[in-house]
Amino acid sequence: MERAIKSLCQLPDASLFEEVATGIGHVVEVVGRLDTATHNLFEAGDHHAARILGNLAEEEAAKVLILLDAVRCPRKRQTERSRVLSYFHDHLAKGLYAEVCHWRPIDFAEVARGVEHERVQHYLDGPNDVDWIFPNQIIQSRVDDLYVGYVREDSEEVGHGKRYWTCPHNERLFAYWTPQIISVTRALDQVGATTPAGLAIVAEVWRPVEVRPETQFDELERLNWRTIEVLEERGQLAAAPDDVYAVIRGRWPFPLWPLDLRVREVEKKHLREVRQQWSPEG
Repeated sequence: MERAIKSLCQLPDASLFEEVATGIGHVVEVVGRLDTATHNLFEAGDHHAARILGNLAEEEAAKVLILLDAVRCPRKRQTERSRVLSYFHDHLAKGLYAEVCHWRPIDFAEVARGVEHERVQHYLDGPNDVDWIFPNQIIQSRVDDLYVGYVREDSEEVGHGKRYWTCPHNERLFAYWTPQIISVTRALDQVGATTPAGLAIVAEVWRPVEVRPETQFDELERLNWRTIEVLEERGQLAAAPDDVYAVIRGRWPFPLWPLDLRVREVEKKHLREVRQQWSPEG
């Protein structure tokens, strides 16, 4: 079977909303099963398996926000719509969606800076800030939880560094809470925003909006709440506890379709410059 997610770009809105609603329904069901299994594994003391399933549930939930961003993206921005749909199978992009749900940015510019920082292929760190070269944290943390590996400590001197085995550990987790991105996607589904009629309203509210670097977080909250209001005005809002509406208002992140979420390759000789850009003095 061939991946066809980007072909959603070719659909007229009515068909797009139907297909996206169907896809989101499948994702929400799968995420619910994974999240429940993660809680059960944690309670049973299998914390390694719980961590793997929890990460998988979080990554799968990102697909809901990706599909919603494809709906929020204006029809005339087909290049950006195609790009955001390509994130459906991209581990880094889905990890970034999960990360952004935890952020409380001042404005969209802060989101863009954070994403640019988190998508770098390698970065410098260590006791003196520039001792070793590390791979992208989001991608590497996923790999470290899954696989045994044989690696070499990297430095700016190519070919040098100690070699050693890495192995996922079963260290005890302090707790397992349902990840924020799952709470957000579950809330949007619960209130009716992910039905075909709900998605039409999401498009109506969001497509005319031009998110600029200076767009403030309180404007995001206003638009999130406006989505709920229009759902209610059109008789599409499903009743839910107040905390569900609060999650949507305060945690549904800015649309990420304007941003590049793919791995940003940086030559190792330029990593110090990248580090300086993110230092307190930079």
